[in-house]
Amino acid sequence: MNQDWKKLLLTSIVVGMLWGNQIVNAADQTGGVANHISSVFTDQTDIRSTSLQAVQEAVKQGLIAGYPDGSFHPRQHLTRREMAVLLAKAAHLTLEEPSQLVRNNSDWATPYIDAIRKVGWMTGDASGNFRANDPIRREELASILVRVTGAQGIKGGQQQTLSDESMVSSWAKEQVHTALKLGLLESSEGSFNSKALVERQDIAGILVDVFQTGERTASLTKLDGDVAYIDGRPFVISKELQSILNDGNKDALQNAVITYDARTRNLSSLSEIQIVQAGTVKDPVTLDLKGSSYKGVISVSADHVILRADTLSQVFLKSGVSVVSIEGDIEAVTVDTTDKVTVQGSGTWKQIQMKDAKSVIQLPETVKTDKVILPKGGVSTQIIRSTPTVTRPSSNTGTSNSNSDSGGSSGPSTPTPETNPPVVIVPPSPVNQPPVIQSTIPDKSVFWGEGAQEIDLSTVFTDADEDELSYEISEINHNIATVDIQGSTLRIQPVALGNTTVTVKATDGKGGSITTSFSYLVNPFVITPPIPPVIPPIVTPLPPINHAPEVVKTLQTVEIQLGTTSDPIDLKTIFSDPDGDELTFVVTSSDNQVASADITDNMMLLNFYSVGSATMTVTAKDNIGAEVKSEFTVEVKAPVAINHKPTVAGQISKLNVTLGKVSDTVSLDGVFEDSDGDILTYTAESSDSNVVDTSVQGETLTLGFKNVIGSATVTVKATDPDGEEAETTFTVKVEDPDAGKGLFISEVVWGEEFNQAIELYNPTSKPLNGGDITIVRSDTDTPITLDPDTIIPTTGTLVLAEELSNFIEEEYYYLILGLAENTEPVTLTLYYKGEIMDTAVIVPAQSLTRKRDTVQGDKLSYEPSEWSNIGENNYDNLGKFDSLITP
Repeated sequence: MNQDWKKLLLTSIVVGMLWGNQIVNAADQTGGVANHISSVFTDQTDIRSTSLQAVQEAVKQGLIAGYPDGSFHPRQHLTRREMAVLLAKAAHLTLEEPSQLVRNNSDWATPYIDAIRKVGWMTGDASGNFRANDPIRREELASILVRVTGAQGIKGGQQQTLSDESMVSSWAKEQVHTALKLGLLESSEGSFNSKALVERQDIAGILVDVFQTGERTASLTKLDGDVAYIDGRPFVISKELQSILNDGNKDALQNAVITYDARTRNLSSLSEIQIVQAGTVKDPVTLDLKGSSYKGVISVSADHVILRADTLSQVFLKSGVSVVSIEGDIEAVTVDTTDKVTVQGSGTWKQIQMKDAKSVIQLPETVKTDKVILPKGGVSTQIIRSTPTVTRPSSNTGTSNSNSDSGGSSGPSTPTPETNPPVVIVPPSPVNQPPVIQSTIPDKSVFWGEGAQEIDLSTVFTDADEDELSYEISEINHNIATVDIQGSTLRIQPVALGNTTVTVKATDGKGGSITTSFSYLVNPFVITPPIPPVIPPIVTPLPPINHAPEVVKTLQTVEIQLGTTSDPIDLKTIFSDPDGDELTFVVTSSDNQVASADITDNMMLLNFYSVGSATMTVTAKDNIGAEVKSEFTVEVKAPVAINHKPTVAGQISKLNVTLGKVSDTVSLDGVFEDSDGDILTYTAESSDSNVVDTSVQGETLTLGFKNVIGSATVTVKATDPDGEEAETTFTVKVEDPDAGKGLFISEVVWGEEFNQAIELYNPTSKPLNGGDITIVRSDTDTPITLDPDTIIPTTGTLVLAEELSNFIEEEYYYLILGLAENTEPVTLTLYYKGEIMDTAVIVPAQSLTRKRDTVQGDKLSYEPSEWSNIGENNYDNLGKFDSLITP
């Protein structure tokens, strides 16, 4: 226990008796001092600089508080009990009043814990124990915050990759990632540190962030499924708003300015949406509210916007909009721009108000209006009908008739009256309202020699028209005091003893004014002799009763394998002292040959020496000598043989395959090795089974090719009997040997009489069927076609010769070319299976042969540079094209 309690209690009594009356009197004279929560703590220097502002704001909002001694204990670990209390208070949950018996026998925090369990934010372990004294870990905090924000199962948001994800408990992984996506918690350089304990200074910023209250206005920067980013910060979209904040409306809502309520980071309601994203004539942006229950304001300040709704409460057309389409009924439309606005669509508008006499709106016949409110100086022609329907109201209706036949602005041609024209209302000229007194100036009593006093006149006078007021002093005795007014601040200073009435006049500049007065008394300065203090008798209080330490958490049996270590145990989570005394700890072992323990400060570290069992006894003592003990068992088990995972011993080389190959095998012998000598099993998987598939039999990997050009990565895994595995990859690439090659015309001969021929060359690796070949001629509409059983072999030629020629070669294909009577060159266009392959020209009295490096024809146009003239009546090269390119 604290040994200075006597001094502290004695000092408190003496100070209270000496100064009690003076403190009460001071409060009477000043009218009392308002209670406030201080955010300056005696241990403020212990708060991290990055957390200080959040702590101060949380204290200011009443979300967290310091201790009665003025400290905050920023590094103290937060318990589940404290977390429950903080959440219940921050959310203003209803607490059930416990009975007197419960109050006498249960934890003071029980009502808060019950409230938190009732809403499902915190529950307990599988046995139903709440574990109020356990500290909160970061992964547990993540789970709690996800429940508080109602973010369970969200799909949107930016997923983060954690380098220490394996350290996160399986039950908490989904909640940890959800908390990171919503920015409820943060990682540090890719690490989450899930088992770290939460400190008091950490929770302050989280409470401020999550428990925001009231409406806010900001920019909607992004929609991602069920997550909305507002000014770049993610919020959960409630189910009620998902019919509005969705992908269908994403374009129209880009950077929209919204007024929203997002308590606990859950976007629950919208009161205004201002569209700022413009569309185009061909591609307008659409905000579809049909089927939604939205009752807020819609503001449009961009062009080419389409609004669709069953009914809208209020629509504002603001500066920046000139063309808009609105489909649906509207309670009230306000035109708050001086630009002309053209409206398309249909519906009934119960009221349309023009804010400025320069405002103009053009409406189609399909938009009906019940009432029109014009501004001062407004005219009915501010509303234009595509087919004019609004008539100028007569003078006996009380509406504006400023557009008479004698003058006025030129409007549309004489309109055709509606059956029920809208009521047009022109507001009367406003009547000036004089300023009024909202609070009187109290009489002042000061001492001569004091400095000036200031009075804020803006808190004394107010004007319903919001006119700017000017102030003057209409009455004062300048021998008693001097006065000066700067803006709305009145400074008065005593100059002599006496009393004067001070009268202040406020004027609105439009003829309205009002005055108020107060008394100003200047007293002589008198020094009152001090009253001697009354010294009370010293009373020696009885010493308080010391309470022994308590065990607040049972130490569990420790089962561990020899050769491994266990985490340190924080004994402050096991023991507590009702008096707040500092505790010292001692630990003994029933068998030091099996296990022992070392204690540093409050941390206990276990040591293990041999297989067996030992009982550990921990004793906690306060500084008076009262103590309590707690026992637990340590079971040290024999170490389990360590399995070593297989490793990759050699890489499999890249495999290049020619298109058409059916399969191939790869031996896996020597690719993997296992230091334990375990028998390995192998599996393989292709990244693209449309290119190659895999199968493994023993140590042989079989690859099946799909006759498709492409590449795939094959992953081979080796697994030992304990499930440990290693993997390696290699690439399989299937290539087409005929890529960039195609059938072409290799030689054209136009000799004397009927000696004409066309030579075709096949540079590919496959024979080509003559039935798929067509040659279109420029001199006739009848193309050249070949019999289906005609074959052009691989890297071979086919000569098409005139049937009436002198050629006698049996391998030639003879047909009637009919070129002998022509005198002009003929363009030949070669097709294969309907695709253009080449363009050539056969010229009278010339023999032209293709250059030897040709592998494909000219698909677009004839290229003379690719041909050589080998003379007149030269037939020697026919059927003998010697390509330089090998297949």
